[in-house]
Amino acid sequence: MSQKNNILSIYAVGDIMLGDHPHFMGIGIGSRLRKGKLIDPFEHVKPILRKSDIVLGNLETVLSEKTNRFGLNRMDMRGEPSWAKLLSEAGFNVISVANNHAMQHGIDAWYESADNLRNVGISVLGTKKEPIIILELKGIRIGILGFSLRPPQYGHLSPPYCLSSAEEVQEMVNQAKKTTDIVILSLHWGDEYSSRPSLEQIQIGESLIQSGASLIIGHHPHVLQGIEQKGNGIIAYSLGNFVSDMVARRSRETAILSLYLSKKGNEEFKLIPVRIGKDSCPHLLEAEEDESWKALIEQYNASLSLSKKAEIQPEYQKEIKRSIKEFRHEFLKWLIHNWQRYPISTLFWIISGFIMRKVFSPINCLRYSRRNRN
Repeated sequence: MSQKNNILSIYAVGDIMLGDHPHFMGIGIGSRLRKGKLIDPFEHVKPILRKSDIVLGNLETVLSEKTNRFGLNRMDMRGEPSWAKLLSEAGFNVISVANNHAMQHGIDAWYESADNLRNVGISVLGTKKEPIIILELKGIRIGILGFSLRPPQYGHLSPPYCLSSAEEVQEMVNQAKKTTDIVILSLHWGDEYSSRPSLEQIQIGESLIQSGASLIIGHHPHVLQGIEQKGNGIIAYSLGNFVSDMVARRSRETAILSLYLSKKGNEEFKLIPVRIGKDSCPHLLEAEEDESWKALIEQYNASLSLSKKAEIQPEYQKEIKRSIKEFRHEFLKWLIHNWQRYPISTLFWIISGFIMRKVFSPINCLRYSRRNRN
């Protein structure tokens, strides 16, 4: 816990995936936890995280024995109920469950997962039933809100988590500011694999800071993006992954956002450099790695100025496509060298998926273009 009087410390991280990614079923982080090949994903960062008053992250998987899926899909992005304790022991006391994977295993699994987090003392963020969490620490009244701005998935058009528009989020911030000293936002937003936010995100972020948010913590892209200070508010557009078995280089570059707050707002902030290792777990960088990481963050921060130019938005869409191709290429390269690690059934399932996408993607594009012409 922070030792500074009347100064509140907050550590925030990005996506926590305590279940096998669909490309790594049978050999991913969830499988290794179940088999006892991995004991604690947070072992190397726990001493840092436990020093903070508030530790916040986004849980991109459910922690439940329940699922409405079948076959290999039963293990896709799903963890065990007991793993909620791993989060608690690592220092996490606020976890967002408002994201596009929330309903992947059905509504019952989501409710059970939220209960499992509460049972170990973690406040669950981003539920419609409790859209704002209010904490009073060191004489400061903090309102924490969690939302997903991403489209709903897995058949639930009205899910029990906070699926909102930017206008609705802004109204909630306005309301929260009336009864709290500090407002913190956890937002699932943006485009996957893009290392910079869109112009729309920047405009949304600025309006939310103007409405009274002191901190916006972004996640969903699975890669780091820039961070900037707007007045007395801070926007971390994406903190990337934190626990993940994705193998692409950019998906393993991450950080812990360290922030100190008083009743006046932000007093000090910094990024603690972290890299996700081959074990899918976060590791603090060695001193010799620190300089290259800082250069990378400077590059991402510099790219924010590009995102603010309306005339380059068509290029932004091209960048997203390039990033998707980059991630697929890196995975295929990894798969060629590591195929023997997979169970045969999983290997067949992955290769079949690639073939199906190759066949149907051009067909869908042709249908879409025909609809537009008509």
